[in-house]
Amino acid sequence: MNAVAEAFYDDGTYKVTAGIIATPTRIYPISNTTVRLRRDPLWAGGSLSVFAASALAIYGDLLSGAEIVIGCAVAASSLCLGRRYAVLQIDAVGHPKAIIFDKAAKIRRLYQAIRSARFLDIRAIHISHDEYTEVS
Repeated sequence: MNAVAEAFYDDGTYKVTAGIIATPTRIYPISNTTVRLRRDPLWAGGSLSVFAASALAIYGDLLSGAEIVIGCAVAASSLCLGRRYAVLQIDAVGHPKAIIFDKAAKIRRLYQAIRSARFLDIRAIHISHDEYTEVS
């Protein structure tokens, strides 16, 4: 089995193997890549929902029925959209940072594939280190 050829994730746009993370514009080596899963859209959606709810609570007596319905729709839709999307940040030494904004399920699958590839890479390093230390 060729470890580099084994694809942990491949959707045509992003590819994760035991050796690389490939995006549409860059290829990052898996060995020195830091990946961070961020939920910025959720925080933004939650903040907008709290803002809309507080504005409706404060100014609700001055608003018409249609404006109240629109305010509630904005609060609910921003929270739903915030839950649906996520951000993945990829950073490697000597490479520009990549920010991937997509649906949360796809970002989680991509993140888990990168974790699996990193685990395989770390495990291979430990095995090769043990082999070198045992030979005397």
